[in-house]
Amino acid sequence: MGLRLKSYGTAGSNGFSILLLRFREVPLHWAFVGEVPAGSEEMASCPPEDEGACRFGASKGLLDIPPEDSAGLLSWPPIRVALTGTVRGQDGKVRAATDADDRVYRIDEAVGAYR
Repeated sequence: MGLRLKSYGTAGSNGFSILLLRFREVPLHWAFVGEVPAGSEEMASCPPEDEGACRFGASKGLLDIPPEDSAGLLSWPPIRVALTGTVRGQDGKVRAATDADDRVYRIDEAVGAYR
């Protein structure tokens, strides 16, 4: 199960993540299996009259389980977080999020969590 979280930062910055939980039958409970980043909103403190000088982008992540290769099925599937909206590029300028911004996470069997 994925649970969307929002963290409140300084100067109007908000970060989003997805808390990943797995149901265990013995003992009966939900268990933590990771937390993955899923976007940010860094425009809340920007005044409306600002023509983009303080705009750093706003993105939201969508959790997806991509199809697996049937020859290598895993007990824990990889998960993908696909971003929509805008992100800050390597040049520091805000641009539309693309497939290149998607992140794939895999289970770390040694610790039992997605990384």
